[in-house]
Amino acid sequence: MKLTARSWVTGAVALLASAAQALDAEGWKRQSIYQVMTDRFALAVVNDEPYLPRSCNVSAQTYCGGTWKGIESQLDYIQGMGFTAIWISPIVAQVEAPVTDGGIAVEAYHGYWARDIYALNRRFGTKQDLKDLIKAVHARGMYFMLDVAPNHMGPQPGQPLNYSIYSPFNSSRFFHPYCRIDYTDTTSKQTCWEGWSKETGAAFTLPDLRTEDDDVLRIYVSWIRNLVAEYSIDGLRIDAARHVQPSMLTALQAAAGVFSIGEFSEGDVAPYVGFLDAMGGAFNFPQYYARIDMFQSPFTANSITATPANFASQMAALQAALPNRTATLGSFYDSHDAKRFASVSGDMAKGKNAMVLAMLVDGIPVVYQGAEQRFSAGQNPYYRAPLFNSPLHAQYRTDSDMYKFIRQLNRFRSWVVAHEQNGTRSNFIQDQARVVFNDSHNLAFAKGEVIAVATNLGLASDPYNLTLPAPSLSNSIPSQGSIGFHPLTNYMDIVSCTQFKANKDGKLSFQLIRGYPRVFYPAAKLTNSGLCGTVLDEKTETHAHGKDTCVVTFEMEVATSFGEVVYLLGDAPQLGSGDILQALALDSSLYTTERPLWTVAAELALGSTVAYGLLKVSANSGEELSRWMSGNNTIVVNAGACRKAGGRLVVRTSWKTNGIN
Repeated sequence: MKLTARSWVTGAVALLASAAQALDAEGWKRQSIYQVMTDRFALAVVNDEPYLPRSCNVSAQTYCGGTWKGIESQLDYIQGMGFTAIWISPIVAQVEAPVTDGGIAVEAYHGYWARDIYALNRRFGTKQDLKDLIKAVHARGMYFMLDVAPNHMGPQPGQPLNYSIYSPFNSSRFFHPYCRIDYTDTTSKQTCWEGWSKETGAAFTLPDLRTEDDDVLRIYVSWIRNLVAEYSIDGLRIDAARHVQPSMLTALQAAAGVFSIGEFSEGDVAPYVGFLDAMGGAFNFPQYYARIDMFQSPFTANSITATPANFASQMAALQAALPNRTATLGSFYDSHDAKRFASVSGDMAKGKNAMVLAMLVDGIPVVYQGAEQRFSAGQNPYYRAPLFNSPLHAQYRTDSDMYKFIRQLNRFRSWVVAHEQNGTRSNFIQDQARVVFNDSHNLAFAKGEVIAVATNLGLASDPYNLTLPAPSLSNSIPSQGSIGFHPLTNYMDIVSCTQFKANKDGKLSFQLIRGYPRVFYPAAKLTNSGLCGTVLDEKTETHAHGKDTCVVTFEMEVATSFGEVVYLLGDAPQLGSGDILQALALDSSLYTTERPLWTVAAELALGSTVAYGLLKVSANSGEELSRWMSGNNTIVVNAGACRKAGGRLVVRTSWKTNGIN
């Protein structure tokens, strides 16, 4: 009998009934997920594993010692940001022999190079350690999502491959014959091998499983069913899902009996329709790329992509293609497979605007570890740097600006989800976000009763006046009704905790100050939410922004070669606290041959003395090329001078081959 997705769905009915406590798609729509790469998140003492290191050379791409016990020890840190679920990297045993890549012996620390799917990765701990972690997650009322990689097995050094090392896929009959992927062809993406080979001039490939075959399907369906049951897993993330046969994706989700969300790294909207027919959800790459473009420098008036309008059009295209289905898309801010957002812009205001767009539009918010500490690496392997390897113990700071901002957004979203009810469903979840305003730099969208405004103007921008009219009922999505401001009603901006009042026509006037976003919600509906302890009015807010800090723009003349980028690093928290992982990426939009200008703005405390320096980094490899950290590199943030200059100061200097001038 041929095994089909339909037969496995039918066969899973009993399992689904027994998994009544598992979180379904409706439940996952209400969650907010923190992504953990086990090896790079938190250390724990493991006495019987003396070979585990206790520090991490990121460029070496080897195991660094993170464990499941380590994750358990930092659950306070995760839950303290308001996250309700964690997603951890794959747990199965990996290929042990290092694979040479670019002259470096690379290890399978990330978990995506399986050797034996029936065994656990002993580097991360024991079966009991994993069960203890999941039990601790559940004890907090949180949920556990596991990453699985059914598309391929791990690479091997040298040729030909020794298939006997894989379990249970110990023969070449389980694998497609090698071929190079043609990324324009769906069949090729599902049958050819990811990675590289001698044929492409690089080091290794990932042996591609025949996910369309009955034997492979039977093994994986049985494995995932038993895995979910034994460890009480609440959800699955499917790695490289676009390379897996859709029938297998459907069968895996049915057998698991839990919500599954797939990595489908396509920038176009069209392929998502068929993909979501195969499984529960997908990570929203089209919107991720559009969000990066919105804040990518340089952006100009004639740039087609780097505008809020492009983000708005991508959002509309997804909603048109996936009516009432965008709530199960994963709306992610950073990724372990892509450059950090903070490498796109070191401007804190832009980072917060991007976070609003990631966490409050349609979909399930996902934040990758390190974003809350503004890790800013732009290349692999550096965007996989561990939290535990940062100096000054900044890695688990709960008082960092972005950590507190994420906490505020998570708590706000959870409050709205719980309190905007239409029967048993949340209006905020059910409604699709709708753009109500956009221009060359600003975008406002409404979702439920939330109206959020994002801008790419940045910290050093002048106050920007906006008035949002009440959106026309005729332009509303029918299920949403009238979206807009209620006349003569007070609205709280939960970003600044400032209260505004709509006029009799339902219009709200406000300023965007220092380029920060606004997130408005009826103030009366936030009673007892605990979101805003001290409430400001408009006049108080304007004064408060210049009370303790000054916006300092660093204009650095640094001549660079093609493929080089510049970072600024200082001893103040806003400049990375001396941690290269948190250095500020500079903007090159004003760079010319005559004046090689790199800029970034930061809010620094009035009266503070700040030391800073510059780094040149390869945009291709992420490696540091050179740095300047000595000389005339100290500034004093003079309160009087800052106030006289309207709350902004400029530091100008140049870095030449013989140092800083």
